[in-house]
Amino acid sequence: KEAGYVVAFITYSGFESAKERAKMLGIEEAYFEVSDKLQVMKDIAHRHGVALSQCAFMGDDLPDISLLEAVGLSGTVPEAMDAVKRVCDFVATRSAGNGAAREFIEYILSLEKER
Repeated sequence: KEAGYVVAFITYSGFESAKERAKMLGIEEAYFEVSDKLQVMKDIAHRHGVALSQCAFMGDDLPDISLLEAVGLSGTVPEAMDAVKRVCDFVATRSAGNGAAREFIEYILSLEKER
């Protein structure tokens, strides 16, 4: 967020813990109980005037594959299924809930510095 990126949280989950996590992280664009993550990402991209190719997404399950393939940069966690890992540009070394998202963000920022 501080680097000028829009950060969104898109999840199938409706668990209170997911909502609390998004709130704790200060994520204003948080979407819960989402059945079509790709459509939500398209809507977010459209609202912010960017193409999906300019977006990044981190997912870990088979239903995430269509979105992982649609964005310009995709990431996942080490415990993701092999089918998910195969379509991702980045596989974190840290597990979900233990720094994987931060690792992906640091990777994105490192790519930005290389430009």
